[in-house]
Amino acid sequence: MDILLGLTRPDEGEAHIFGRSPRDAVAAGEVGAMLQDGALLEDATVGETVGLVAALHRSPLPVALALRRAGVAELAGRRCNKLSGGSSSGSTSPSRSSATRICWCSTSRR
Repeated sequence: MDILLGLTRPDEGEAHIFGRSPRDAVAAGEVGAMLQDGALLEDATVGETVGLVAALHRSPLPVALALRRAGVAELAGRRCNKLSGGSSSGSTSPSRSSATRICWCSTSRR
């Protein structure tokens, strides 16, 4: 996986994705990855976390707009360690899982 994402080079030979080097394919936005498991930085705010992830995108939405579109602008200043562990069956409390979805899904212009 590291080779396909351009994070490491193969020990031998070359890797190509869509006719490009993995780094070039990632830079062109043709390849991406979704973490299977992850955690939020507990001392960071939701806004700071979304900003950090947005900075990884080539053409991110402004953080405030991403938070508004996700319907959680009021959480921008809340520390991630103050979010609940998860929402279940209709609960309206902000959850770590919803904040994670905001970070990964709402920062792209697509």
